[in-house]
Amino acid sequence: MRRGRSWTGADRRPHVADDPQKNTVAHRFVIAIATGAYVGYLPPAPGTLGSLLGLILLWPLKPGIAQVLVTLCLIGMAIVVADQAARVMGGQDPPAIVIDEIAGNGEADVVGAADHRGVHADDPPADIQQRTAR
Repeated sequence: MRRGRSWTGADRRPHVADDPQKNTVAHRFVIAIATGAYVGYLPPAPGTLGSLLGLILLWPLKPGIAQVLVTLCLIGMAIVVADQAARVMGGQDPPAIVIDEIAGNGEADVVGAADHRGVHADDPPADIQQRTAR
């Protein structure tokens, strides 16, 4: 695998080793989380692979309060970690950061689960549906 610039021209690897101040365990940990255990470095579509990772990680969660809580935690973590990783990696939105795709997949799962349970904004309440079905 070639190092340096990807086919989009963006730097794919963080230059942590080049700067001793960025070569800390905390920075490496932030980059590992932000890149989805380094899945974000796999070419040619890191965002797609990050979404796939999110699907695989969140698949075992059944629709309910646990899924909502995990998704909210993921969104909060994504906001903090993506910002820190972008500072360490040196860029506004490096393509290797895929924690936002992982969290977005969780959000789509929560909304989709609510949709499958029949919770629609334009549906009448359940008691009206029962009265009209008689």
